[in-house]
Amino acid sequence: MPTTPLQDHQSTNATPRTAHVLVVDDQSTPRLILQRMMESSGFSVTTAISGMEALQFIEEQEFTLVLLDFLMPGMSGMEVLEKIREHRSPIELPVIMVSMQNESSDVVAAFAKGANDYITKPFDFKILMARINIQINLKRKEEALQAKERQFRMIIENAPIGMCLCDPSGKALKINHAVCAMLGFSEQELLRNNCLHYTHPDDVETSTHFREQLLAGKVDHYDIEKRYLHKNGHHIWAHMSAIRLTEGIGGNILVIIQDITQRKMATEMLARNKQELEELVQIRTQHLQQTNESLIAEIAERNRAEETLNKREQQLLEAQKIAHLGFWERDLSTGQVYWSDEIYAILGLDKKEFQPRAEAFVTFIHPDDRDAFIEARYRSQKEGTPFNHQFRIVRPDGDVRKVHDRSKMQPDADGHPHRLVGTIIDITDFSRMSEELSFQESHDLLTRLINRKMFEELLKDTLTLRRLVAEDFEHIVTFICIDQLKVINDTYGHLAGDELICQISQNLRQRLRKQDSLARLAGNRFGILMENCTLQEAHRVLENIRTAMNDYNFTWVGKRFSITVSMGVVPIRDCECDIIETLAKADLACGAAKEAGGNRIHIHTEGDDTVGLRHEEMLWVERIDKAVRENRLQLYYQPIVGIREEEMEQHCEILIRMTEADGVLIPPGAFLPAAERYKLTSRIDRWVISNTLVWLEQNQVNFTDEICWGINLSGQSLADENLLNFVIQELEQSGIPPRSLYFEITETAAIANLKNAIRFITTLREHGVRFALDDFGSGLSSFAYLKNLPVDFLKIDGIFVKEIVHNDTDYAMVKAINDVGKAMGKQTIAEFVEDLSIIEKLREIGVDFAQGYGICKPIPLAQFFHHKK
Repeated sequence: MPTTPLQDHQSTNATPRTAHVLVVDDQSTPRLILQRMMESSGFSVTTAISGMEALQFIEEQEFTLVLLDFLMPGMSGMEVLEKIREHRSPIELPVIMVSMQNESSDVVAAFAKGANDYITKPFDFKILMARINIQINLKRKEEALQAKERQFRMIIENAPIGMCLCDPSGKALKINHAVCAMLGFSEQELLRNNCLHYTHPDDVETSTHFREQLLAGKVDHYDIEKRYLHKNGHHIWAHMSAIRLTEGIGGNILVIIQDITQRKMATEMLARNKQELEELVQIRTQHLQQTNESLIAEIAERNRAEETLNKREQQLLEAQKIAHLGFWERDLSTGQVYWSDEIYAILGLDKKEFQPRAEAFVTFIHPDDRDAFIEARYRSQKEGTPFNHQFRIVRPDGDVRKVHDRSKMQPDADGHPHRLVGTIIDITDFSRMSEELSFQESHDLLTRLINRKMFEELLKDTLTLRRLVAEDFEHIVTFICIDQLKVINDTYGHLAGDELICQISQNLRQRLRKQDSLARLAGNRFGILMENCTLQEAHRVLENIRTAMNDYNFTWVGKRFSITVSMGVVPIRDCECDIIETLAKADLACGAAKEAGGNRIHIHTEGDDTVGLRHEEMLWVERIDKAVRENRLQLYYQPIVGIREEEMEQHCEILIRMTEADGVLIPPGAFLPAAERYKLTSRIDRWVISNTLVWLEQNQVNFTDEICWGINLSGQSLADENLLNFVIQELEQSGIPPRSLYFEITETAAIANLKNAIRFITTLREHGVRFALDDFGSGLSSFAYLKNLPVDFLKIDGIFVKEIVHNDTDYAMVKAINDVGKAMGKQTIAEFVEDLSIIEKLREIGVDFAQGYGICKPIPLAQFFHHKK
């Protein structure tokens, strides 16, 4: 039997031979080679020579994976991939792109469209097969995981026993389906009210009493039988177990409800039947000497009664079996012991092979719990109170289960102890669920470290303790950020990112002191609390971590990545400090370390300019957001005039200002840097585009006046894939001639988003919109990129223009830019024109337009018609 390449390296994860692969390639030779080699490795292979044929096959057949050629005539591989992703996710149908090209932009684009992997030709067949098998195994593992998750949710939701999570006041937080079915109410109805709202009025006092004891810590659980009100108006009997969860969950109560209505009814009916039977026997005994006909009738009646009794007893046994509830009884006078069938099931015993004895049950109790059980039972007998205890048992097969035992003494007619009766319920699953709920509330499930909530609680408790002992101290709070996590997530997916987070958490734990506390706060951030630690000692430990991270290489699918971390450190020397403010300082310090280039430690001090500036910029975020919502942004414009006699067209560049609530004007230099840092410039650009077009339409601007309106776009807007459709929609709705508009894009923003910029410019130019390349000449490769950007205007960077009269180098630069622009059919615009002497030099060179304070300062757009006159 042939083996796949993956089997050569890792046989335990071999791909089954039934995997069905679709190979899409318009070239016959590589397509046939792939088909033969993959079929020889145990795959079922279908080939397609075009994108349309591949889509038809995918619609008609089920494939495990698709190998898709990147470049094909007609429909390209990227278009086929896009069609596939409209209906199939990367998990449902993995797609590996195959291409002769190794351009990073193509790889990124393929992954953005939903490709699972990208392989360049020519390739090593073993490596190809290994990567195919990786995708297939990932798919099957994900499908298996989803199936297990569905099964787990189904088990919880359809558990035969009702489960409810309540807060300390009795308000229901979570309710499963069994409770709803039991009471007839919907989940929404039950969550609206306190649990006592559905308790029978006669049982409210008892329920309240036990709950108060539980909350006061006098008991850690309790069990009662009570009545609940059904939606239809009647009531049901239930056995309710209440367990207070650990402090990490906030004192919530887990309530387990078992419907025992049938058992109560069966017990009551059994008692009535026994009493009726006894009365019947007495009556029949008195007439025993009567005629044979009377005797026969009596025997027949007794048989019927016994049949009824047996039927009721069987019903009771069935009810106990459904509830996983065992019943036992011990006669104190004879020593005779009775166990119900469910007790044997709980203990894992065969009823035919084991005979119960008075002390037999104790032998099954876990050795660590046996003494506590015996002591609790002795105390119960001595005080004459019901026995109520939880403990573990060990089955003959070694399986350990947790049970809840309840029993009480029943006296005889004279009040003397006569017999012990009790119930045992297996609560193993409920106990595990309670522990897991408690853990999830206080820990990060990926790393198993404490979460942010517990980290804040730990810091609070630590400061409270110091406040009580009134000793001098110094604690250190540190935030750690993984610098490369976003790159790894974007490149290889969140599975790789999760694995990196787990490995980093283990490395951190190994290098901290034993008394230090480590938490995962969120995303790529960890928190460390170093108690009783000087800043010098903390810096030594953290520097050791930083150095170790430099030496650490993360490996994923054969690729190695260097990892660095940024750290923000805040010393704490005052137990009265504000915890929230302390954590915010650590976060800001960590951000400052990352923005300074990463791989460094930033220690926060009072008056820290770096952190202070970052904090001030964060405050701007709310101010900008509020200004946009309250429409307190204002449009300004600055004229751009033609300086050559034959140039008739004039321009107006749209600018932005912001006003405070009291009307104070804020210049763009005060708020745009913060908007750029916190990803708000795209939102501001959209506001400017919409409001400019609305103003032009409402004021009925005459577009035959040869005035063209320029709007600036930021780099973030160029990276926004939805902006293009937004602009086209706004233009269509406004009815403004596209020829009357142009967008200004800075050279650095265009180069940073070159592929998006070219697509954006090309598409809108087809609609008639023109483009200007702003600040041209500021980049190191301006002329190299210019030939790839189809713009209409070059705005010469003002740094060369303002000294053109006195600096020969600047004059030469402006002339060179103008000459290149004219050679490429583009018009030129000079910025920072401050006087007439500069204009004369620009005319001499042949520049088309000029803009600057020497011509006109920015003016509110609302005053356009006044200044035009």
